[in-house]
This record gives sequence, C-alpha cells and structure tokens, in this order.
Amino acid sequence: MIRQLRLSDLPRQLLPGRLTGPDLAFTREAMAGNAPRLSLLELARWTMPPIFLQQPLALIEGFKIRALAVVRARAGLRSWELSHLYPSSVAAQHIGELLEWTGAQAASQGGERLFLRLEAGSPLEVVARRSGFFPGFIEEVFERRGPREPSDRTMHLQLRPPSVADQYGLFRLYNAAVPASVRSMSGLTLDQWRDSQERPLRRVTEYVWDRDGEIAGWLRMVRHEGMTTVDALLHPREADRAFLVCEEAARLVGDDEAIAWLVPGYQPAMAWGLRKAGWQATNSYAVLIRTLAKGVRELSMSPARA
Repeated sequence: MIRQLRLSDLPRQLLPGRLTGPDLAFTREAMAGNAPRLSLLELARWTMPPIFLQQPLALIEGFKIRALAVVRARAGLRSWELSHLYPSSVAAQHIGELLEWTGAQAASQGGERLFLRLEAGSPLEVVARRSGFFPGFIEEVFERRGPREPSDRTMHLQLRPPSVADQYGLFRLYNAAVPASVRSMSGLTLDQWRDSQERPLRRVTEYVWDRDGEIAGWLRMVRHEGMTTVDALLHPREADRAFLVCEEAARLVGDDEAIAWLVPGYQPAMAWGLRKAGWQATNSYAVLIRTLAKGVRELSMSPARA
C-alpha cells in the first residue's frame, strides 16, 4: 500500500526490517556530501506543515515501511523534485509504482514537471525511465584539492549581485546557454524557468556578469558547515573566459573552505576551465525529468471521449 507518510508511522522505523539504506535521490545541497541515512527526526519533520510544499509517500507492508519518497516544490509550484528516495531491497519491484505516485502527487499540487537526480549509472535510472522520466543531462562534481594556485593574471570579471530587473536578462542567458532539448523539459517560458530553479536551503550568494549591457554569466555559491557548492552559467560566446570565472569564484570563496563545483554537461567550457585550474572531477549525476499532466479538479469539466 502506498500512502502519505503519517506521524503515527514513526514507530515502524524502530522495528526490525526498518529502512537502513542511503538516500538514492540527490538534491543540489546533497551532491557534495555523502548520502545521509534516514533519521527519526527527519521522518517526523516530513509529516509537519506546510504539507502543500512537500509530499512524503510511504510504501507500507504490514508493520514496516518498505520504501519512502519525498517530493517537494522547487522555486515555484509548476516544478517539483524528488528530494529523497529510500528503498529497501525487498521493495524493488514496487519502486516504479512509487515513482508514479510521486508524479501524481506533484501534479495534484499544480506541478507540470518533476525532476529526479541519481548517481550516474544507478540501476534506478532504468526504473525511472519506465515510470515516465526522460534523460535531461549529466552533471559532474569538481572539487579543488588544496589551496588555490596563485595567479599572475590582473584581469578580473566585474561581478555584481543580481537585481529584480535582471530576471529577463538571466532568462535570455538561460535560453542561450541551455540546449533546446533540455529547455523543452525544464521550462520554455519565463515563469516555467523561474519555477524550475532549485531552491537552496542554505546561505546563498549570487552574482551576475555584465558585458556590453548584457548578462553574460551567472554565479551562485551556497555555504554550509565549511563546504561551499558553486554552480554557474556562461554564455557560449564567452567560453574562452571560463577559466576567469573559475578563478573569480575561487577568489571569492577563499582558501578556508572546501569547494564543490557542479557543472552540467551542456557547459563543457566550464568543465574545461576547472580542469585547467587544477580541479578534479569526483562524481557525476544523471538528471531525469518527467512531464506531468495536470489533474482535472472537477470530473464534470473533463473532456468527453468519443
């Protein structure tokens, strides 16, 4: 039986046969660390309001939780992500059904698309594709080993914090830098793109790079417990300046914190710049996207079949 997780389900996680495996779904803040184990505190938190922003679903069998999935809204209700997925080995044959339920839950809240990030090569990718998910793109995680290498370059990018007026400029950068095949799944309109942005739960710092009156680059840094995750978007015509973007980000973060840089496959220039700066690729993830059909709220308003 698949249903919404309840507070009364917590004792099930204390029984033998409880969920003990790692989280197999990755959000942006989880990509740079180890997959966490399920805790009772986290389980209890998912049953608390606001329920409309996240939907925890449990596969219940007798007195045991066999699998757990959590979907949550991204920056807006049009786009959701599968933020947690804890399957047990005995529930493998039901994971596809659970994934289908997550899509239905997101759609019931007005969701138009559902994102899922897995480790590249995960067996769950095949199951997800059978459940309606399509391959979006691959992301690589680059990490800097040791302190930043000193540079004799005197040129710096003129970065500044973004303003509300930059929204359209950032949307134009998105259209220029992201392939049409990805945009068709993640969002074509300004509202869809805005809702599909990931919503970091930690302290966020963002910058934009203006070049000749147009936004040519965007940089985001998320700091948490001595670790900074970085991601960026660079206009294709500025590919030769990717190394400068990497240097500027490293300079802004400093040498006191570990850094993990997340690079989508459609930004090869950024991966090249990081390798040139001495960074190393440490992991890769597959991002899958499922397009959701909007639920019909009133049966009388649904189209009649011939």
